[in-house]
This record gives sequence, C-alpha cells and structure tokens, in this order.
Amino acid sequence: MNEEITGIQLRKARILAIVFGLLTIFSLLTLVYTFIKKSEVDSLQSKVIHLEKQLELLKKKAAMQRAIAEAEHQRAEENYKRVMEMLKEAETKKLK
Repeated sequence: MNEEITGIQLRKARILAIVFGLLTIFSLLTLVYTFIKKSEVDSLQSKVIHLEKQLELLKKKAAMQRAIAEAEHQRAEENYKRVMEMLKEAETKKLK
C-alpha cells in the first residue's frame, strides 16, 4: 500500500512538473512575443513622430503659400481696378 501511494504521488509529481514546464514555456513565448510587439510599437511611434513633424512643416509651408496667394490676389485686384480706371479715363478723353 505504501508503494501505491508512492507511485500515485510520483505520477502526480510528474504531471505537476509537466504542467509547470508547459506554463514556463508558454510564459517565455509570451515574453518573446511581447518584446517583438514592443519593438514594433516603438518603431511605429518614431514614424508617427517623424510624420507629425513633416505635417507641421507642410502646414507652415501651406500657410505661407496661402499668404502669398492672398497677396497676389489682392495685387491683381488692385491692378485690375487701376486698369479699369485708366480705361475709363481713356474713354472719357476720347469722348471729349
């Protein structure tokens, strides 16, 4: 009877050792997977930061271009008004 208990205890110990071994392997695999994903996240974060900097530069350039375009538009309107006034003056002189 003592041998049976020892055999049962040995079998339980082996099963327990196998379970702990599998859990250890699983935890190690999870650890490796986590490190891989962390490196991917770090890489993506650096890309996001780089793209955000580029976006800010492009926004500044767009604002500058918009200001230039507005100035050109205003200058074109002034030139148009000046030409129209000159045309009216020329027509007025021509009629006299």
